[in-house]
Amino acid sequence: MTTGSASLPSALPFAGDTSRFKKLKLGGFVAVLYAYCAAGPFGFEEMISTSGPGMSLIFLLVVPWLFSLPMSLATSEMATAMPVQGGFYRWTRAAFGDFWGFQCGWWNWTGTFLMNGAYAVVLADYTAQLFPSLNGGVRHWLAALFFLLLVAWVNIRGIDVVGESSVVMLLTVLIPVAIFTAMAFAKMQVNPFVPLVPPGKPPSRPAWGRAARSLIRACRATANGCAPPPSRRDGRDRSRRAGSAR
Repeated sequence: MTTGSASLPSALPFAGDTSRFKKLKLGGFVAVLYAYCAAGPFGFEEMISTSGPGMSLIFLLVVPWLFSLPMSLATSEMATAMPVQGGFYRWTRAAFGDFWGFQCGWWNWTGTFLMNGAYAVVLADYTAQLFPSLNGGVRHWLAALFFLLLVAWVNIRGIDVVGESSVVMLLTVLIPVAIFTAMAFAKMQVNPFVPLVPPGKPPSRPAWGRAARSLIRACRATANGCAPPPSRRDGRDRSRRAGSAR
């Protein structure tokens, strides 16, 4: 294993390395980056009940600035300085050698498999709320398998389909959220930060720790916005623009 300059060329871009790859448009890139980084509100229900609505809102407003923003800026800088296929795996390999590069790639790859399986089960659980016949048994697992196969089919169709479908799903999710948020502000009659903690429960570090854990889990994929292909002339600025749009 080497950590010196011998491992650096393996992470540098080559002129013909990415010419065969298709590129995402900026809109699709923003949608994919948002879908990959936002992680969804899974676990937020527990955060509100254990930490309180006021404390949860404070964490939602503060943690992204302390955690996501530095990671986004670091990723943008690395994507500009070393715009290669593979993103943080290639950066880690260049900085620390093949062993740690392999560890970075292997554990991210393994974690992605596990998370995708977990998300499929969560989607099956949500679907079962609309269709109770899918609640439990073989039908429940078939519903989870259906979502996995659907996502796999979209990815097999190519990056263009992934980008376009991500834009459609992003708008489908965010437009109702924007409407309900505007309606909530228009009809708001109480202070959303009160109560700060759950009624009848004193402030406790475990409750705050659970809130921080849920938010960090939701924000931890900020560095996964890998660098765009270097064969595109404006590719080095796309991570910056996409990060700003997000």
